[in-house]
Amino acid sequence: AKSITFCGGEPTLTKRLPELVAHAHQTYGITVRLDTNAIRFRDRDFTRSLVDAGLSSLLVSFHSADPQVSDTMTRARGTWTRTVEGLHSLLDAGLSVAINCEIERANLQGLEQHARFVRREFVEAHAANPLRLVEYSQPGRYYDADLFRERMVPFDEARPHVVAAARVLHEAGVLLELTGTCGFPSCIAHEIPELVPWRPNTTHDATHASGRLRPPASCEGCAAVGHCVGVRREYLDRFGERGLVPFRRLHSSDWYERAERLGIRGATAP
Repeated sequence: AKSITFCGGEPTLTKRLPELVAHAHQTYGITVRLDTNAIRFRDRDFTRSLVDAGLSSLLVSFHSADPQVSDTMTRARGTWTRTVEGLHSLLDAGLSVAINCEIERANLQGLEQHARFVRREFVEAHAANPLRLVEYSQPGRYYDADLFRERMVPFDEARPHVVAAARVLHEAGVLLELTGTCGFPSCIAHEIPELVPWRPNTTHDATHASGRLRPPASCEGCAAVGHCVGVRREYLDRFGERGLVPFRRLHSSDWYERAERLGIRGATAP
């Protein structure tokens, strides 16, 4: 193994986390990433302990520029402010930071506002070590099935908001991840194909992609079908093929070159 990601739940609640990070990185030379809400990183001593242990990069969940919307989505009142403070602490410490924004009904209308907030607070305000990447993800399923169906957004509604937000971040030099195994089918980026990586399907993690389907009516004949992870089964059960738009040709992108310039690890061209 060359890299490891500590996730959860919230991995910073694990008391031995600095010890585990040090064991992975200092003993075995493994690159360590953390998936987190960043709240504990408000404590700069805690941040320093993980930097010293060998932590190199983090993916932070941050879903809205509106505190009330964010706290409603996470069902954790008061966490928005603490996550913002944690993000600033991480960037000040020189760590490589990316943001994950899960898109659902609650935050859809505010995606462009979210992008502008991220650009102002975590890119422009941290010129020495700006935020490098924003990942837009699509929910798989919730424990509450009725809530899940209520909050899902069809692709044709999501697309203009995703495109507007992506353009704001791209102008700021931020890399976008829209179409990975946690993201959307490639046609979410129909208007901005130059901003996404065109990964061959053989590079997708088979386990994470196992719940994806390619409905023949929309996907057969699409030029991107060999580079698209497909559509979540849960989406097709709820909306059918609504919002799927085939590509007439496969586009090119300099996504991997930009990832290399930003020093994003794990973003190696296939």
